[in-house]
Amino acid sequence: SSVKAAPPATGKPVSRYIALIARVNLEGELVKLASSVTDSSRLDVAPRLEFIDAVDVDGAGPAELLFREYSFDQKGFVIYGVGRSSVTTVFEGASQPLP
Repeated sequence: SSVKAAPPATGKPVSRYIALIARVNLEGELVKLASSVTDSSRLDVAPRLEFIDAVDVDGAGPAELLFREYSFDQKGFVIYGVGRSSVTTVFEGASQPLP
């Protein structure tokens, strides 16, 4: 049997957003390092992440990951550094109100 989510009280469809950061291990398998899951009704609690590009922000060689972050009423940027088995936030900010 399948499980269906109840539509929101407003009748608007809910969009779901998933961002996944993973690395390929020596066996060629994907290993999840971090994920972000949210939907359009929860953007005030968990913002939506949109991948922009890999950038070398500190000039050290390995690239960091640049995302645009959309919350309920504003957008900003976040940069994640990816290690062998973890992800760290390098920068978060530059927020501005959504039109």
